[in-house]
Amino acid sequence: MIYLSIPYTGKEYVSFRVSCAVAAELAKAGNVVVAPIIYGHVLSDHGHAFDHDHDWLKHDLEILHHCNQVVVVKLKGWEESVGVQAEMAEAKKLGIPILFLDPSWFVPPELMHIWANMDLDDDFNFAAPAPKEDETNESL
Repeated sequence: MIYLSIPYTGKEYVSFRVSCAVAAELAKAGNVVVAPIIYGHVLSDHGHAFDHDHDWLKHDLEILHHCNQVVVVKLKGWEESVGVQAEMAEAKKLGIPILFLDPSWFVPPELMHIWANMDLDDDFNFAAPAPKEDETNESL
């Protein structure tokens, strides 16, 4: 079972959308995927989340104990994310292999551009390079 790890705080909408896309593709390939960001985001979005003081990380790390692989989605900030780093440390402690993936392998670049430009997550980083200034349409 794969545990999907992705930075969330400060980029909630994009992390949720990318998590859904990655989890779906991994499942289509025959994997069992657990993505705490997906269910946590949905619970929160529908007003059914744990109270603010609930320790999500403790909850998620318990789930990780039942997995045999961790996949880290390399969105901007993954290296500084407290949650991702704790998940990686726990996986290492348990001897669970960690794989890293670029979200553009699973999410069409044009869709990532749309999400990135929605001003919901200003610091969303995707693999496709932004257009150079001289390539933008200046005639608008």
